[in-house]
Amino acid sequence: MNCRFLGLQLQTITLVAGVLSLTVALTAATPAGVSVPNVTPAPPQSPATASQQLAKSITVKVLSSSESGWGSGTLIQQQGDVYTAVTNEHVLVAGDPPYRIQTPDGKIHPATVKLRGASFQGNDLALLQFRSTGTVYPVAKLGATPAPGDEVFAGGFPFSYEASLPTNSPTGLEGFKFTAGKVSLVLDKALEGGYQLGYTNDIEKGMSGGPVLNRAGALVGINGMHAYPLWGDPYIFQDGSEPTPQMREQMIPLAFAIPVGTFTQNLQADRGTPAR
Repeated sequence: MNCRFLGLQLQTITLVAGVLSLTVALTAATPAGVSVPNVTPAPPQSPATASQQLAKSITVKVLSSSESGWGSGTLIQQQGDVYTAVTNEHVLVAGDPPYRIQTPDGKIHPATVKLRGASFQGNDLALLQFRSTGTVYPVAKLGATPAPGDEVFAGGFPFSYEASLPTNSPTGLEGFKFTAGKVSLVLDKALEGGYQLGYTNDIEKGMSGGPVLNRAGALVGINGMHAYPLWGDPYIFQDGSEPTPQMREQMIPLAFAIPVGTFTQNLQADRGTPAR
């Protein structure tokens, strides 16, 4: 028995052993002459695409009073209208105060140095703060130290972008660079400056202080050392010892970051609270 009611099909009414059994197949009836478009759902974002958008939203440019040069920073905290960004100590040393922070919307904010130097026990880290009363900015979510083989994403503002522009062109934030790679080394003890994560991402000068994110978008490290250093010997451990020749060969082609755990431990120690 077939019947139609309000555009639905009702099918198969049977009487079995005195009990009415009703089997219903409900299908939307399409009126004659009306076509239904074949809608293809948008594919889900890849971890790289999602991480790139996130990295760009939490990475800032650290500017000094110098006419040229800058570094990168990562927004890590909001307290009311006060924002905190972490960067590298060497970014501040390379320029002169007063410092300024350029946020992802292009606005430039006066910045004050919150912590640096001894507060981070010799690690290459510094904290800057600025105020924003009209705009709310996202901040990074902190993650755990990655393991060798883990995919990571890094961002920042390399100097090479400015070099590619005509003379006196504004740089703004168009030069943001995002790279994908993998962790190759997690050192048992840190190099001078706190560097412990060796990864394959292409890191350039100017990207120091920018974020290293895992596949979940959590902050796991702070950029600071590019591969194939041109001068000095950065491959000395904090205790003064040196890596074996074989280990050094593994280090040279890798960029290095300071694990976010090092940053949080130093910060907690400076505040007199136990690290967790």
